[in-house]
Amino acid sequence: MAAKKGSKMKADIVIIGGGGAGLPAALAAYEKGSKALVLEKRGMVGGNALMAEGFFAAESPAQKRLLIDAKKDDLFKKALDYAHYKIDPRIVRVFINRSGDTVRWIEEKGIRFNRIAPFYPNQVPLVWHIVEGHGATLMKIFEKECKEKGIPILRKTRAKEIWVDDTGRVKGVKAEGEEGEIEIEAKSAIIATGGYASNKELLKRYCPEHLEMLEESGVPGMDGDGLIMAMELGADTAGLGNLHMVGPAPFPQNWTIEAVAGEPYCIWVNQKGKRFIDETITFNVFEAINAILRQKGRICFAILDNKMKEDIVEHGFIRGCGELFVPRGKKVEGLDKELSRQIDKGGAFISESLEEISAWIGAPRDALRETVDEYNVFCDRRYDEIFVKDPQYLQALRIPPFYAIKFSGALIGTMGGIKINYRMEVLNKADDPIPGLYAVGADTGGWESDTYCAVLSGSAFGFAMNSGRIAAENASDYIQGKR
Repeated sequence: MAAKKGSKMKADIVIIGGGGAGLPAALAAYEKGSKALVLEKRGMVGGNALMAEGFFAAESPAQKRLLIDAKKDDLFKKALDYAHYKIDPRIVRVFINRSGDTVRWIEEKGIRFNRIAPFYPNQVPLVWHIVEGHGATLMKIFEKECKEKGIPILRKTRAKEIWVDDTGRVKGVKAEGEEGEIEIEAKSAIIATGGYASNKELLKRYCPEHLEMLEESGVPGMDGDGLIMAMELGADTAGLGNLHMVGPAPFPQNWTIEAVAGEPYCIWVNQKGKRFIDETITFNVFEAINAILRQKGRICFAILDNKMKEDIVEHGFIRGCGELFVPRGKKVEGLDKELSRQIDKGGAFISESLEEISAWIGAPRDALRETVDEYNVFCDRRYDEIFVKDPQYLQALRIPPFYAIKFSGALIGTMGGIKINYRMEVLNKADDPIPGLYAVGADTGGWESDTYCAVLSGSAFGFAMNSGRIAAENASDYIQGKR
């Protein structure tokens, strides 16, 4: 749908962003009897949800069918413990409490969840709900339903300003589309623009740990529009600077090579040629990045020998790189070609000599040999005396050629920004709601700390959908005078 230059429109609720939070918000508003309108600055909807694999839920119909005991109370406490209480318990509580119902809501649209997968080994309880086609499938379903229900989605239309009256109440949104400026009169606005991971200026301003070597692997266009508009209206911030990061991520980024670097049989060394962590941390990429960023220059190397490489070719990856990119347990064809490409680009090195590899990574010539010799002794004894690595992943490196893969981390998105309460209302500096203004998903803070919670696997996508529904319902109550 397109709007003409200088046109004026009306809606009850303007939803700024058509992604994993915005589209559920539009549908929830419709269900509450409100007229919603969605602004999407890109030509397609979906946002970061297009890259999501699964989402978090507790006590869902699917979990009950599969006899998975995922108690909301237990997971609420685990979330707080994981974050060391750096998050807002009321926001997390309402998210978790609503999450199971959102699975019910989705299943009523024709999707049936038959798979709730572990994100890391021995995860209990299972909470990561996977649908065939992943997040992109859900976005297509939401988009189709918006069309069927007559909910306008203005593509290639960027919100420029949220305007308020003299009392500070939301009165509408000014936007710019392909045909020019548009004014939309509305009683409420929901900010769902996906954070600011694409805005280097904001990253440098608010994220002291953001470094240029971090690969940006999220969907482009997350420019912080919502954060900027909210702050212009006096909104406070929460968790500003928290990043959704993962590691390892090779230079240059290559999903197959990333999977190789993330295999738990490898050893990880820093630029001194020294191990610095139990490499099975790779099963939790959100914690692995913390160990990686502690190393000098934030650059590390995965070291493997030819036997490890041949095992990958024949039996597939143990950890892999997600179902969307490099699945686990499948024979890997063309690995030598991918490694050669990475070597040509300067992101990997192969040699019969550990001393040559040590020199390539910038360490003293004998450093890597000493590290590997020590590690091989641990493997022979089936006990890692330094990091206590699980013995099942202790495999000596003795069969040349040896490989080294250079890596750091990747930036998926931001996890903080606009301060909200458990109704998803935007709060000002006095901690009071800005009347009619709501924010959801990655635009907001308070639901995640500085390390993404793997225990609530898929919480970013889950929070997006649930916060979108919650915001739309509360916005509808607000404009209908029920609050």
